[in-house]
Formats: sequence, structure tokens, C-alpha cells
Amino acid sequence: MQRAVIAMRAKKVAFDVTYIDLRNKPSWFLEISPHGKVPVLEVDGSVLFESNAIAEFLDETVPPRLHPEDPIKRARNRAWTDFVPDFSKALSGIYYTKTQAETEQGLAAARKALQRLEEAIGRERGNDGPYFNGGELCLVDAAYAPFLQRLDIADEYLETGVLNSFPMVGAWTRALLESETVTGAVALNFLEEFHENLKRRGFHIASLLPPTETGGATRTAAEEPFSFGIPGRRTRLTGLRKFPSRSRLARDGLLARLCLHAAFFIEKHGAISSGGREEQPGSPLPPVTHAVHVLCRI
Repeated sequence: MQRAVIAMRAKKVAFDVTYIDLRNKPSWFLEISPHGKVPVLEVDGSVLFESNAIAEFLDETVPPRLHPEDPIKRARNRAWTDFVPDFSKALSGIYYTKTQAETEQGLAAARKALQRLEEAIGRERGNDGPYFNGGELCLVDAAYAPFLQRLDIADEYLETGVLNSFPMVGAWTRALLESETVTGAVALNFLEEFHENLKRRGFHIASLLPPTETGGATRTAAEEPFSFGIPGRRTRLTGLRKFPSRSRLARDGLLARLCLHAAFFIEKHGAISSGGREEQPGSPLPPVTHAVHVLCRI
């Protein structure tokens, strides 16, 4: 899901997102998703599925090109994208564990996967980055970013410091999570949903997480799907609602993004109404919780 959204945001594609609850998949979704998985991309009535296929379609049809122009380098990029399933499995072995001992075992496998990626960046890039190929986001970045983001969130609580031994991957992770193209590619309650998933499945990390907050303005995935995007093209992406990481690397960028969206809404529509209160143009920016509410209404 997130990979496709990163690609569309990098290309400035106009799109809408319809989020669903994957524990209670609606019938209309099962009718268009052959594997019953997200994401599914609908373009002018035609349906595409699977993240990699969607990303490749976007890169072939919508400029600018995110893959390298050189055919050899493009093929090697695709080969490293194919490593993502093994990489994500290795990283999730750190935090999808029932005990601290299992986490330690998972760290051994994760270090092997991270070492392969560390070596790949050193061989493939040939410059200072900060992304996989250089100064611009590519499809390899879009593919790995979601899993590096989740590792960053988990390690805020597990404190393994696993990336400290892999300076190139660590710098790459920081660059990705400082990019609004990446952190803005998830929905408004990602962090809450990610935490709740860890707790629901009884993983060891759940005992380290903060208590669940209640009474906030953000809706959960189970309440209702909604569309978010820019009108103008009949392009819709369906996926699981998620929330931008508020981990160490991304927290400040999230607050700025929410406030900017609120400011844009004031400038465009003249006022924001929430709970009977109005903010007129030129008035101070509303608080972040207010901005979240606005994002749900756009």
C-alpha cells in the first residue's frame, strides 16, 4: 500500500485513497482484489493489484521516471526490489516476537539482511545519496521505506540500536523518514493501528508501548472508509488506513505537515468549522488535533 502511494506522491499524481478494515473486508473489495490483499489500484475503470506491479505501471505511464534510465542499472534496481520480501521478514523478526529471547534471535537474521543492503548501497550508488540511487527518490526507496519506517518505530521502544552497525542503511533510513513524500504516504491513524496490532497479537514489544489513548479526534479504520487526495483524475487506491510515524526521525515533520494542510484549507475555503467553531483567514493556525480533523474532511 505505502509503496504505491510513495510512487504516486513522488510523481505528483492526482489520486483518491479508499481505506478498508482488513479484518472485515467489504464485499466490493473482494470482488476487485483477486488475492484479497491491498493495495488495489483502479485507473479509469481498470483494476491493478500487487504493490510491485502497481509501482511498475506507474513508472511506465507517469513521468518523471523513478527507475534509472540506464537499462543495466534499472534491472539491478528491480533485482534489489525483489529482495524486499526477505528483507521485511528479517526486520519484522525483531518486533513480531513473543519474548525477548526471540527478539535476540531475530536480530541475528536482521543483521544479515541489513549487511546485504549495506553492501548494495556501497556498490550500486557511487555517490553521496541520500537515497538508494542518489539525490532523487526511486522505486527501490519506495519499496524499502515502509519497512525501515516500522523498524524505526519499533526500535524506539526495543532500543536495539541495530542500525548503528550499518551507517549507510542508517543514513538512508533517516533521509527517507525526513521526506514528506514518504511520511505523508500513510493515513492518519497508522501509529495507533500499528501499536494496536502489536498489542492484539500479544508480541513482546506490546509491553513496552504507551497505554492506548482514547477520546481523540482521529477515526479508526473500523469506523468507515474515506477518500483522500486531489480531485481531477479517476484514480483510486484502496488500502489499509495507516498513520505517519511519530518516531524520533519523523515527529517534527508530521506536525508541520498537518499544520500546512490546515493553512491550505483556510486559504482555499475561507474558514474551518469544527465543533461549532470557525477560524477566519489570517487567524492563527489551529492546534494539531484540529488539523487532523480537517484532513479527514478534505
